[in-house]
Amino acid sequence: MALRSCRWRRGRRRVGARFRRGPADSGFTLVELVLATFISGLVIAVVSAALSFSLRLWERNQYRNPSAGPQLLDLLTLQIGSFYPFPVRFEDGQRALFIGTANSLLLATGYSVRALSQGAPVLARYLYVEAEQRIYYAEMPLDPYHPERIKEFIGASPGAGVGGAVRFFAVEAVQWGFGFWDPEAEDYSRQWENPTALPIQVRVTGVWGENTPAWARLNTLGFLLPEGNQVQ
Repeated sequence: MALRSCRWRRGRRRVGARFRRGPADSGFTLVELVLATFISGLVIAVVSAALSFSLRLWERNQYRNPSAGPQLLDLLTLQIGSFYPFPVRFEDGQRALFIGTANSLLLATGYSVRALSQGAPVLARYLYVEAEQRIYYAEMPLDPYHPERIKEFIGASPGAGVGGAVRFFAVEAVQWGFGFWDPEAEDYSRQWENPTALPIQVRVTGVWGENTPAWARLNTLGFLLPEGNQVQ
């Protein structure tokens, strides 16, 4: 009788232990799940807002970052090398699109940063504003049958803003200048508007920052497209 009583107590303790452990093993409660979901959503919202702000700030300043200067210079080299000599007819005659001054350059090129199909000719324009210490860049598809659009592009000002017909992107530089090799004078000219001939080389000089060294780069016109040195 005592043995049965002892076994009955042990079995009761085991059943009681299993019964007491049951609620602890049943998982999370509804309140806990709702609280965890709310906290996770709050964290995701904060991270998304911070990431969106960072992306907008980067997009707004990417063209004004001095570190973008060498990239713009590389783009210029590729565009000069891919010079496109297709002539356009204006009121005063027919000419290839290559116009240069000491602080500006306009040329037709087969290299674009915006065209959907690489190789499609575009007009590229560089303009250095010394008072702002900025190089402005713009491009548009080349349409030789509508010279009025080309004139509008040439005469557009960076001060027109985002709402203007031409959109400019800016890169900071303390100095920037162009020189054009004239084979007849055997020297670099500070201006080129000859409709019947083209320079052999374009020299670009500049200084990116206040405490950075001056640099110079020589670019051969049409070196990627050899026919670029001839006016059709």
